[in-house]
Amino acid sequence: MIKLLSLVCSLLLLHYIARAQIPYHILPSGIIGIQLADTMLNTKEVLLKAGIKSYRYQITPASDKRFDSQSVCLNKQGNVIAYKMCMTRSSERPGFCVKDSFFYDEKDRLSEYISFDGNGKVSDKRVADYSNEHEIKYMHVFALPNPDTSFEFRDYSEQGRLTGIMHALNINNRKDIAYTKLYYNKDGVLDSAHDGFSAYGTMFFKKKVIKDRTILEAENKAFSFKWTYDASGKCIEMEWNGIKAKASSKFVSKYYYNIDGTLAKVTEKSGKMPEYVINYSYEKW
Repeated sequence: MIKLLSLVCSLLLLHYIARAQIPYHILPSGIIGIQLADTMLNTKEVLLKAGIKSYRYQITPASDKRFDSQSVCLNKQGNVIAYKMCMTRSSERPGFCVKDSFFYDEKDRLSEYISFDGNGKVSDKRVADYSNEHEIKYMHVFALPNPDTSFEFRDYSEQGRLTGIMHALNINNRKDIAYTKLYYNKDGVLDSAHDGFSAYGTMFFKKKVIKDRTILEAENKAFSFKWTYDASGKCIEMEWNGIKAKASSKFVSKYYYNIDGTLAKVTEKSGKMPEYVINYSYEKW
């Protein structure tokens, strides 16, 4: 289900939500097992202002079936330059880590990142092309287990709003794998997102304010999302529900912050599974 949350969140956008430092996170989601999903909350602006050089998290209770820790290194500009996610050693297998390296162009934009498997071999890399004013093209090259290349195109309006995401197998004829169109109301707030390849239909958005809380909701035929923000604009909770499904389909993430705005703790609860707690620690320059 975590993979589903990551995929769905990658197709959603609200114009005032900060972007993560890698291209496929746009709204807050679960943290465990999702590469740099926490940079939707530990944003570049927050980390830079707090003078953070690196940070890590540890998950409790521990498990031998998933990655239990993450560490992130930043440069002086607040950009992520190195990432490592590790799995706990168990009686059945040794522990191991996967790593990523990130590179930036002269305009401080992410230009390339390379992923390494547990043996230190390149597993895939992604290269960004900013030559088109209203489009960013990402070339994703998979080295392991089967060499392959795919492309992602992100289209933007003159106002800088994301209007479309397309995944393509072939650069020449732009053969579609998936395409999502995003539509906005007259105030520039996201109104709906239509996935032309999904049986779930169009996802509709609505915003409401209750006292000092702002709530963003999204729903289609299969599931619904709800993001809750406090008076300062920080996301404090994300909830996912399978519509007409059992309680086991419910997933909730809660986010807690330090005084400087960095993440202090995240809790995740899915159905009848135990609650997992993600605790953060930081090193400053």
